[in-house]
Amino acid sequence: MATTLLRNHLGRALVDGVGSSYFSKAVVGRLAQTLDFQKMGGNKDYRRVLHAHYADSSEAWLTPVEIFAPHYAEAIGRSMLSRHRATFGANEPLRICEVGGGTGTAVVSLLSWLQRTSPADYERCQYLLLEPSAHFAQVQAARLRDAGVGAERARVVHAPASDWHEALGGTQEGGWSLLLLEVLDNLPHDKLRLDLASGVLLETHVEPAPPPAADDETAEGGTRLHRPRGPLPACTALTQGHTPTLLRTLPPPVSS
Repeated sequence: MATTLLRNHLGRALVDGVGSSYFSKAVVGRLAQTLDFQKMGGNKDYRRVLHAHYADSSEAWLTPVEIFAPHYAEAIGRSMLSRHRATFGANEPLRICEVGGGTGTAVVSLLSWLQRTSPADYERCQYLLLEPSAHFAQVQAARLRDAGVGAERARVVHAPASDWHEALGGTQEGGWSLLLLEVLDNLPHDKLRLDLASGVLLETHVEPAPPPAADDETAEGGTRLHRPRGPLPACTALTQGHTPTLLRTLPPPVSS
């Protein structure tokens, strides 16, 4: 039975499955209006407001940059600008690359703050969004247009960051700040298991789901462990003593 490497299976489930993947739908939500924290008496009021939003939303979840807009992105902008000036000097344009920009709240809030507080830096700023989801790439482009942000200031590239970097074939000019919000827990990844008896690392592969029975639409595929069919990336695994050990890139096994 043909199996699929876990990272490839997750990639299709999250993004690559056109029209059916997780991020092809509006799973990341937006607030109708920003929260007025000054009118909240404390944690109880805060939770009540969020509960009201989620009660009206069928499946979309809110990210911190959305809940605490615009303050969250503005704080990131202040930190980026300060570190950028300290590292590259005041004459070097601020360049930001955001991977997985969601609904565009971070880019719109950050650039609005920069334009308001430091117009000179805003006029030279470059903001690049790398978005693997076609749905959210369109959402981000629309947010930028609605905010009056031109293509010379910010642009959206519909591509996974890894594919974009490979196609670039080199490095970007100047110093860049990299921004990833709520991304690491939504990335395709490998799952490795160390066979303590042989000392061999095994990769997790996903089996295709069997055809569902007439009265059961919940059929799911299983998983199998295989010896790696190619070089392994650097990764962290647990040894027998439960001590994290960094495993460097390993050659493929001689036989499977």
